[in-house]
Amino acid sequence: MILSVKKRQKHVTIPTTTPKKERRMYRKILGLVRLFFHLLSKNCRKTINEIVDTLVVNNQNVIKQKIFVMMVGYSKTGKTSSIKDDVRLNKFFKLSSDDIHDLLNSKLSFLKDDNTTNGKAYWERQYLTKIIRKKALEKAFSKGLAIVSDSANLVRSMRYSWLRMAKKYSYETIIIWVICPEKELLSRLKKHDDDLISKGESATWVSLYNNIQKVIFDPPLPSEADSIKMLICSNGSRHYC
Repeated sequence: MILSVKKRQKHVTIPTTTPKKERRMYRKILGLVRLFFHLLSKNCRKTINEIVDTLVVNNQNVIKQKIFVMMVGYSKTGKTSSIKDDVRLNKFFKLSSDDIHDLLNSKLSFLKDDNTTNGKAYWERQYLTKIIRKKALEKAFSKGLAIVSDSANLVRSMRYSWLRMAKKYSYETIIIWVICPEKELLSRLKKHDDDLISKGESATWVSLYNNIQKVIFDPPLPSEADSIKMLICSNGSRHYC
């Protein structure tokens, strides 16, 4: 009688994170801890509220209509220029991450760094931007303003938060997914990096795209909003599909 003996298989634990991802997670956590202590400051909280007021006051002359348009797409794909060239969207309350970053950098000294993804204040700036965006959106929604979110809006969970807030105020929700062919996009990003380097500043755009934005991007799903439109921006032209 021959007995068959099964070899016991060894269970090998495969790391789920690479050193690069671990470093990124460490920097995110460190940024959150630093921000926690900054938010204990009354002056910091006051500055946040002042920035929110500035954003909303500067957009008072906009149409009142319960429509929330969310732009989605990598940096430099053409989101901002598409809004400017759209007669209707140009009359909406525009909430831009770039505008928030500029105000934060000018008012909070602890955010002063090289403004790259490796800057010591990068994640603090990102977290503060989310806080300010939420407060500004709530104020604009409560006023019944037509709103366009001019940010990358790459993460589905974050989009869900803003879109759910819009529905809370009975808004129609629209996602415009702005797409640029990758080869052309990388050329644009490199040009912007070259411009920064020529001014004695650090390159940031290609790194932001490769190391952050491509990693976190969740393509929009039809169920996320009342309607989704794809806008192709390439070689100086735009068309919906």
